[in-house]
Amino acid sequence: MTPRLFLAAALVGLTSCSLTPPEAGTTGARFYEGDKANLVIRFYSWNSIQITRPNTREAGFLPLFDREGAVKRLDQLQIGRDLAVVVLGSMFSRAQEQEIIQQWHQILDPRGFRRLVLLRAGFRDDINGLRIVYDSGMNRADAPPAPIPVARSFAQVATATGAHVAHSSGTSGR
Repeated sequence: MTPRLFLAAALVGLTSCSLTPPEAGTTGARFYEGDKANLVIRFYSWNSIQITRPNTREAGFLPLFDREGAVKRLDQLQIGRDLAVVVLGSMFSRAQEQEIIQQWHQILDPRGFRRLVLLRAGFRDDINGLRIVYDSGMNRADAPPAPIPVARSFAQVATATGAHVAHSSGTSGR
């Protein structure tokens, strides 16, 4: 094996874990701003919503709201309006997620919330470390930089390293 081909193969091997796409509907980025969230909602369906921040417990239990009840409760809350986080499960299709995002914008934007983040639910209550499904603030000036594009095929890596690769069409990859 030539050194260039070995280098190309090593690069493909090292980056292959980065090539695995994140779960459908996620950006692959993780959320670490839990302490800044003014509002945290656990969304199961439009008939099953819990508001976990601020604490809305009644007699020690978190009430379960339908959409109308959640909106009424939101209108009663005296909280900051910088960041609203909605945590949802993995059972939603991409089309359903887009509809959920739009609906939460329709609920929260008129109530003055400046940023909406949807997260993929995890196995614990802490929202830090959960995968981001959507973040309305990703176009902000202080948003983290976009990920560096990674080569998607061996031919791209090999070509980038100067290795000679034959394409299935029989033409050279240089």
